[in-house]
Formats: sequence, structure tokens, C-alpha cells
Amino acid sequence: MTAEEYEKWQAGISRQVGTFGLEACLKLKTMKVLLYGARGLGFEVAKNLALAGPGEMVVFDPNPVDYKDLGANFFFTEKDVGENRAEVMVKKL
Repeated sequence: MTAEEYEKWQAGISRQVGTFGLEACLKLKTMKVLLYGARGLGFEVAKNLALAGPGEMVVFDPNPVDYKDLGANFFFTEKDVGENRAEVMVKKL
């Protein structure tokens, strides 16, 4: 990471540094996260993780979006029905 990239990254996580400390935030930057499940809670966890900025995040959910998923969160829409949940999630994060 160049000095410029580091400054940009640090400016984007200033609140997290204040809460968790610089050491924890640096660990998060290099962390690889696997999220299994893209339903209601999984989408919220993914959103919050994406905002925290892990080094890499992989989402796995082999199931398609169903109509019952539309009420579980605000990310899925009717046009997503039938598409893979993980693929839809990654597009919207």
C-alpha cells in the first residue's frame, strides 16, 4: 500500500480507528472474510462488513432470490427473483 493509498484508507475509517484502534483496523484491511448466506441477516452483515473494508470478502449462497426474500431486507427487488442471491448481493454492495 502506497502512502497515498494509506492516507485515503485511513481517512475513510477514522471513526472505526477511534472505536477499535488502528491495530484492529489494519488487521481488518488484510482479513479475508467468507460470508455464507445472503438472506436478511446475511445481507446486513455483508453491508456492514463492506463498510468496514476487509481486504477480501467472498459471498456464498447457492439459492435463488425468492418472493419471500423481498420482505427480509431492502436490497432485493422483484426483478431479482430467480437470480442467485450471492450474485445479486455482490452487485449491490
